[in-house]
Amino acid sequence: MKNERELNAIQFKQIMKAHNYCESVTVRINLVRASYYYQLYKQYFTSENQQDCAYYQAERYNSVKQALLVAKLEYQQGWRLVEDVSCYVRKLHRKYAGNFTKLTIQEKGVLDLSRLCETIYNMQLSGKNYDEPDNLHFELLIGGEENRL
Repeated sequence: MKNERELNAIQFKQIMKAHNYCESVTVRINLVRASYYYQLYKQYFTSENQQDCAYYQAERYNSVKQALLVAKLEYQQGWRLVEDVSCYVRKLHRKYAGNFTKLTIQEKGVLDLSRLCETIYNMQLSGKNYDEPDNLHFELLIGGEENRL
């Protein structure tokens, strides 16, 4: 790639296929967000405000990157955050004999993330726009900066 900020749909699909990642609900959430920012980018592209244009392009790229990071997380853990959460909950139930107060910070974080993704997905299905908080970063769950794509 000439510029990593130019990640497009074809490149996204190639990366997904090369790593055997699946397009889950959580991945689609980020792709819908990327599409939203792309529409804003196109809307401002002809305007005089290039600062907005650059912002929307960066947010589109970040959303696609988040989709890849989520796909990587789900692949590494062996289950999808929204579709397979009930299996994960059953596993935790067995592990802690039903005492969910013993969950580790990461286990609780994964459950919270799963619930948030399900909420966002339901909002998207109902046509509501949801822009995730700036402090929600999937990278934190898969090792941060040292585990980059």
